[in-house]
Amino acid sequence: MPVPPITLKQVEGKLKMFNGKPDKDQYDIRFKGSLLDQIRDLVNLIPKSYSTKGKLSIMPKLLYKFLFGGIKMEGSFRDRINIIKALSATPDEEATVMYLQPPMFHLAAYALFILNWLISGATIVLPESDRFDVGETIELMDKNNCTWTFFVPTQWKWIVEYLEKEKPDLRLNSMEVAFSGAALLRAKIKKKILHYFPNTLLLDVFGQTEMAPAASVKIDGEASTVRDRSVGVTVPNIEVKITDDEGNELPEEEIGEILYRGPNVMKGYYGDEDKTSKTIDDDGWLHSGDLGFKKNGELYTVERKKECINTGGEKVFPLEVEEIIIEHPAVRDVCVIGVPNETWGHTVRAVIIKKEDKDVNEQEIMDYCKDKMAGYKKPRSVVFVDKFPISPVGKVLRQKIRDKWGQP
Repeated sequence: MPVPPITLKQVEGKLKMFNGKPDKDQYDIRFKGSLLDQIRDLVNLIPKSYSTKGKLSIMPKLLYKFLFGGIKMEGSFRDRINIIKALSATPDEEATVMYLQPPMFHLAAYALFILNWLISGATIVLPESDRFDVGETIELMDKNNCTWTFFVPTQWKWIVEYLEKEKPDLRLNSMEVAFSGAALLRAKIKKKILHYFPNTLLLDVFGQTEMAPAASVKIDGEASTVRDRSVGVTVPNIEVKITDDEGNELPEEEIGEILYRGPNVMKGYYGDEDKTSKTIDDDGWLHSGDLGFKKNGELYTVERKKECINTGGEKVFPLEVEEIIIEHPAVRDVCVIGVPNETWGHTVRAVIIKKEDKDVNEQEIMDYCKDKMAGYKKPRSVVFVDKFPISPVGKVLRQKIRDKWGQP
C-alpha cells in the first residue's frame, strides 16, 4: 500500500524523514508501505558479520557512511533518486531467499540486492569461501531452497558445466528468479540454465554503472524465447538510439553505438569534466561505448566499440567469431582478439581453452571456421591456454589477454 510522500534529508548531521517537502528544493520519494517501519530498523544497524543462513546481519560500510558519515543528501534529484529507485524494487515476501555472490562493494550487490532484502525482511544466503566455489554455490542454493540469485556470465558457465559433469540429474526447482549481468550471456548457456533451473525466470540485465546500472532486460522462461545477442527491451523512461560515428541515427538492424537518455543517466565522472563531456553530449545522451542494433522492439548487443577488430578495412566483431568457435566439441572457452599486422592493420586470433578430455590443434580450428564465416573474419592464428585472467566479479579480462597473447 502506498504511503504519503516521504522526503529524506540530512539535518544537522542526522538523517530526517519528512511527511511532505521540507522546502521547495526537495523531492518527494514514494516508498512501499513496509519500508516506513523497516527503515527505522535499518538506520540503527551497525556492521556485524556475514551469515550463511538466516537474515543478513550486516550493513555495508558504504551504506553506514552514506547515512551517518556526513554525506549531504541535499542536491539534485538525480544525485540520489537512483538509489531510491533500486530500493523500491524490494521483494514483498519474507519467504524470498536470495543467494548472493557478487562482491559486496559492487552496485549490483549493494544497491540492487542487499538494501532491498534488508528492507523487506527476506533472507540472504552468502558463500563461506572468499572465492567463487561452484560446488559450494550449488550446494547452498539447493540446501537453502533459494528463490532468487545473481551471477555474471562466466559464473553461470561454470555452474552449468559443473551440473552437466557432476550432477546431471539435479534440478534446482526452488529458484524463481535468476539474474545475469556485467557481460553478454550466450544463448547456449541460457538454455542450459533454464534446463537445470526449470521453474525460474531468467533476467539478463544489460547496462553499465553510468546507467545506475540497468538499461534493458531480457526475460526468458523457456528455451524457445532465447535469442542470440538480444538484451531485451529498455527499462521504463529510458530512450535508446543507435548512431554511426558521425552521430546520425541508424535504422533497425544496422549496427552502431548504443546511446541512452533518461533520469537514471549519471550526473558525470567525479572530478573529470573532460571525460564527462566526451561521454554525455549536450542533449543528454550517454554514449555507452557498446555496439548494437534494434530489431522488432528489442535491443541487441554486438561488442564493445573498442574491441572491434579492423582488418584490411573490414570490421570484425569478436563475439560473432566466438559464437561459432565455442560450438566446437573440444572448445571450453574462447576469446577472439586482434593482432597487429603491417599489411592488414590487425589479423584475427582465437585464444582457446580446451575441454579437459578433448584435444584439438590450430589447423583443426581453422578448418572448422572455414565454411562458417567470411574469409576476413576467420582466425589467422590460434593460441591454446590453460585459463583466462578473470576479474573479481568473474568477467574475462580481454585487455590482459591481448597484453599476454596478442603480439605478432
